[in-house]
Amino acid sequence: MEPLELISTAPKRRRTALPVALQAPIASILVDTGVVHLDQPFDYLVPAKWEDFAQPGTLVRVPFSGRLCDGVIIERSEASLHQSLKAISSVTSSIPILTVELLQLIERCRDYYVGTFWDLFRSAVPPRHARGEKDALSFQGENAPELKSHALPNRVESFVAAAVAGKAPHAMLLNQQGEIHQRLLLDAISEMVRRGLKILLIYPDQRDVEVAENLVNERGMHTSTLHSGLSPQLRYRNYLISERNELPITIGTRGALFARGKYDVIVLVDEEDHAYQEPRSPGWSAAGIANIRSAGIGLLTVAPAIPLSRLSELDSGEMHLLNSEIPRPRVHTDNSGVRIPTSAWNVMRKALKSGPVLVTVARKGHTPGLLCQSCKNRALCTCGGPLVLMSSHAVPSCSLCDRVSIDWRCGECQDQRLRPLGIGSERTVEELGKAFPGIPVQSSTADKRLEELDGSPRIVVATSGCEPKVKVGYQAVILLDGEFLAARAELDALQDLRRRWKFSVSLLAAAGEVFASLPDAHPVVKSLLMPNSLEYLHREMAERRELQLPPAVASAVISPAPSGGVPEAVRILGTAERAVLTCAWEVAPVLREYLRSERDAASLAKRKISYRFAPFRIDERVQ
Repeated sequence: MEPLELISTAPKRRRTALPVALQAPIASILVDTGVVHLDQPFDYLVPAKWEDFAQPGTLVRVPFSGRLCDGVIIERSEASLHQSLKAISSVTSSIPILTVELLQLIERCRDYYVGTFWDLFRSAVPPRHARGEKDALSFQGENAPELKSHALPNRVESFVAAAVAGKAPHAMLLNQQGEIHQRLLLDAISEMVRRGLKILLIYPDQRDVEVAENLVNERGMHTSTLHSGLSPQLRYRNYLISERNELPITIGTRGALFARGKYDVIVLVDEEDHAYQEPRSPGWSAAGIANIRSAGIGLLTVAPAIPLSRLSELDSGEMHLLNSEIPRPRVHTDNSGVRIPTSAWNVMRKALKSGPVLVTVARKGHTPGLLCQSCKNRALCTCGGPLVLMSSHAVPSCSLCDRVSIDWRCGECQDQRLRPLGIGSERTVEELGKAFPGIPVQSSTADKRLEELDGSPRIVVATSGCEPKVKVGYQAVILLDGEFLAARAELDALQDLRRRWKFSVSLLAAAGEVFASLPDAHPVVKSLLMPNSLEYLHREMAERRELQLPPAVASAVISPAPSGGVPEAVRILGTAERAVLTCAWEVAPVLREYLRSERDAASLAKRKISYRFAPFRIDERVQ
């Protein structure tokens, strides 16, 4: 016998038609589905109550596959090709989170780097903060004070005049001895603001941003700052107000390249710094985003050395050097192979009579590695980490687990004797302290960084990027560990060494001297001796072109390597685990389209794939 079925006597609810917007009731929305191959707009109905708020660039919540997801409205239209559309559930904010210009920028960056909209969105937009949004709405801008006029060198004045005229000039300002470029940059920015331009100023890290903010504010210019060190509330508030005309300058790190507002000039400082590489997919670089955003506006790059990637722009006239002529420093070299030879000691003795000396080293710590004295194998802890010495009197300890190895014994030959592998900053400090009794010797590394010093005689041992500033400049700069730095197993090792050393030389006083720990015939030393010549760069670019290596060609890295179907115009190198793809820049769209198809196929098949187009370094592993 079948069970009885209960019949409800309650009246059935009738689904009422949702009132929709009278004008442009259809919204095309990019939904954060988390599925790569669904990176495309979907049509939704705009309810009448959201008609005035659901504008392009607005963040909304929409139903998708049985759940509510974030979405950004791309455009509004009158009709859709699809039937039975769902409606927008809610509008997250009355302020469009993206301007039309930013939407277009993200679209261009997505196409260039073969990323998804939401990958770029997370890099571009700080997390929404309700109180920060309230602060932005109540922000009252201050009237800018009257700025005084600055007399600029002819080339810098030409750049400023072209930017004011809307001619979108692109130029490069190189670091100069005595940090003359810093004063030129501040004068140029002040003059551009005085003439009514809006500036986007980008630095590698938070420390540089804070220093630049203080210098700009001292000149009476109002700024907005954007970097990850700000509180979530302040960061979101600054993001929203950065487009205000009362704030003519936005200063920030790489993410600030997506700042709101219509800028007239982008200033990018030290574009080859590794901090400019975005680790998250699609792995864009600040230089690449700056190139894309500077289409139709001015671009000024400030660099210690000419990046190899900018050589073709300089040769073609698309970019101009603002330095009329860079003075040649007095450089001493040595071919003996000794780490600190007699000529370096002599340079230091002479310089210490009148001021401070900067000594740059490759590695921090005392002894960054140890070897077995007998078989020369690396000395390892029981956990597998390398052993190091923290000081001359310390016992070997593990750099991973910090365990002290009192009775270490080699696992290969059982010998207990150790020999040092390399010399770090702390050991260099000890050696220089013994050689110059009575002279202060200080260390500046990422762990303990010195910011600014006076001009009294002293020796500063610093790792790359941690060199403290001296107002009067260093009387000598000693560039150590050149052989180690030049021999690193990286494609851009020489380019990176040239940038490091030229930055250190720019901290030199006008009459200071340099010691370089490489032979005078070395290309990096030649770049110091001939600062106005591009010959060594043309030679290096010719070698890259012959070997089909970037930046002479377009490149990508992909892991795992593709099993087939690579276009004929694309060259493939590598193993089954990881491959490097290169092609002529003329056919780069073919390479990008191939990466896009591989990405979508892997997403459909639920396979893991990692790739980068135009990676910062092709010899780095992608995650």
